[in-house]
Amino acid sequence: MSFSIYYMLTPRCLLNCGYCFRDTSRESLARELSLEDKKRTVTTLVENLDIRKITLSGGEPTIIGGVVLKDFLELIEHIRIYKKKYPDLRIELLSNAILLDKDILLKLVGIVDRITITLDTINEDVLNEIGRNTATYKDYLGRFRQRMIDMHELGFETKLHTVITPVNYDYLEELATFIKQSNYLFKINRWKFYQYMTYDDPIKDAIYEIDDERYHAITLKISEILSKTDIDVTFKDNKLMIDSMLNLNHDGRLEHVTIDDGAKKKYLSKQIWNYSNLDELLKDINLSLEKFEFYHGFSHE
Repeated sequence: MSFSIYYMLTPRCLLNCGYCFRDTSRESLARELSLEDKKRTVTTLVENLDIRKITLSGGEPTIIGGVVLKDFLELIEHIRIYKKKYPDLRIELLSNAILLDKDILLKLVGIVDRITITLDTINEDVLNEIGRNTATYKDYLGRFRQRMIDMHELGFETKLHTVITPVNYDYLEELATFIKQSNYLFKINRWKFYQYMTYDDPIKDAIYEIDDERYHAITLKISEILSKTDIDVTFKDNKLMIDSMLNLNHDGRLEHVTIDDGAKKKYLSKQIWNYSNLDELLKDINLSLEKFEFYHGFSHE
């Protein structure tokens, strides 16, 4: 069996969405790996740890290193080496797509398999409230439409992420209906809805935390609206997110979080290139192979 990993390349972003948990402190930004160490990380994942699905995320991966596109595109070219060497290697990109115009998308063809964009509502006032529209980057919805059309024309698989919070709760049925009616243009393959999860920030939690009853009630309504589409719709509640939480952080260390009897504990690996095999890595982060296989096993079937 091979495995998948979620690589959070940078905490930097072009937007400032209210519910986002990224740490943009000076200390956090200083821990971001150099481009050469990012390449080294990818090499280790593929060659040493049998990772065959890498999701490139952030922050915003197109501005790694604090530069627009340059380092990102160089990292993509490094990944091309392994796409040629390992035909079963799958690369996914989670982006706000601000910088993914058609010329840039063309550079990703044959390397990135699926691109995911987050869309929490089609209501402009709510987009503004969440932070998707900014003074510099306006018209999030219009840009989303064009990017989805371009990605489909170029042959990318496409996926949506939506975070369910009290802020967008009353607009989610409208969103599901919009996507259902527009999918002849977008051809979205998958759509994953997340219950907002606390990251121990009382100010954000007061705005965005949503109880289980309301979360599950809206998932039923969304499922009904999308039931006759060919979109693969999934929902991830807080329990599933906690049980499966495993991220490769922007400092090159793998983070595994557990919660036992209400107490949260975080385990951090050494930087990933210090491991020559998976057993050493899993031992350091207190993660069993069985659990890793269950939540992060990957098959091309």
